[in-house]
Amino acid sequence: MRKIMTSCIIFFVLFIAIGSRNYLTKNKSYDTGIIGQVVKEDKYFKIIKQADAEYYYIIYNNDKKVVKEGSHYGPSPEINYIDNGTIEILLQAGTNIFYCTYYDINNDRFSDQYESPIICEYEKIVYLDYNKNPFTLVVRNIYDTNDFLNEFILVDISSAVSPIIKAEFLDENTLNIVYMSGQEFKEKAVVLNLN
Repeated sequence: MRKIMTSCIIFFVLFIAIGSRNYLTKNKSYDTGIIGQVVKEDKYFKIIKQADAEYYYIIYNNDKKVVKEGSHYGPSPEINYIDNGTIEILLQAGTNIFYCTYYDINNDRFSDQYESPIICEYEKIVYLDYNKNPFTLVVRNIYDTNDFLNEFILVDISSAVSPIIKAEFLDENTLNIVYMSGQEFKEKAVVLNLN
């Protein structure tokens, strides 16, 4: 009886060990050893869900080498192409607050991290500087922090958390901005020349 009981326990332990090993290897990212479910994957990036509200992201270069990786707690990171050679890594930090970093695939370089940018195109990034009064719209090069392109004060811009309603580049040097104005939040539009 003792031999049968011992055999059953050994069989049970082996069954659990083999089953766990298959589960862990099936959900393991072999390039980093991170365990979890792959949520989104592409040639240049991978997002892995490790637990509820716990994610890990990996960015690869053209040689499939890991060039950036990190953890994020909260909603899943969003990684998207903003053009053929640029990836946007967006990490949400709360209501209307997010942080973006950009990766230039062709030149293997990263931008600084920007807080809640409005639009990014033509290697230009547009964001509001909330530290200035009134809020100031800033346009600069994504990758070169010394390449400051322009600043604009939007007339009577509202002090709302997100006063910009719409932003679009009409071409490489022209920006269309629609924003809330004053305490009544009236819609105003302006076309800005970046030259």
